Amino acid sequence: MFENDLFKSHHLEHLLTEERKAKLLQYETILRDYNAQFNLTAIIEHEAVWTKHFLDSLLPFVDVLKNQSGVSLLDLGSGAGFPGIVLAIFFEQLSVSVLDATTKKTRFLEFLIGELELSNVTVINARAEVYVKEHIESFDIVTSRGFSQLNIFLEMGTPFLKLHGILIALKGSNGFEELKAARNAVNILNLSLIKQQEYDLRTNFDHRINFCFQKDKATDIRYPRPYATIIKKPL
Repeated sequence: MFENDLFKSHHLEHLLTEERKAKLLQYETILRDYNAQFNLTAIIEHEAVWTKHFLDSLLPFVDVLKNQSGVSLLDLGSGAGFPGIVLAIFFEQLSVSVLDATTKKTRFLEFLIGELELSNVTVINARAEVYVKEHIESFDIVTSRGFSQLNIFLEMGTPFLKLHGILIALKGSNGFEELKAARNAVNILNLSLIKQQEYDLRTNFDHRINFCFQKDKATDIRYPRPYATIIKKPL
């Protein structure tokens, strides 16, 4: 079947157990049904969902989360649950928080985790710059797919990270341009780029460039600035 072949092509067939596959198929069905009312994603065709949502959410984390337990992860701007919900399915010992400011999206996420019977996910309906005030240095890993351009995501996400925590930014073909524009943010926020990934999901039209940063020192209490300021004058 397509799903098995897709995971095999990336040498991940050992992760796609029958139980996880069943949950992903259920996830796909719920996403498609819910999307008809709430327009969560433009990607609903079967092969595209498995490639551009499920596989794309998993690949950057396989090495990072391998043999890990007791790790907390925050997915900023989770939307329809990518990558956070997919990671919760594949890494049962991972404690996942999915945050989104849009109520219709968090209601979908709450419904989804109930249907999938996921016990390792917390849904947060809040703006990141507000939620962070009570959750400074609370997470081992912070990630996002499509939350914003890289320099903005770094400012929003880094304060959530514990010291020496990892921030993983999932980017497309313009990733290196965003990285160049984010050099100032990397320095100001005391981050170091420890890994980058570049690969195609299936074709050259699905090119991915992902960045993994480590937080080397505590974040200055000035950050994150108010969101309007961040947008108007990114680091």
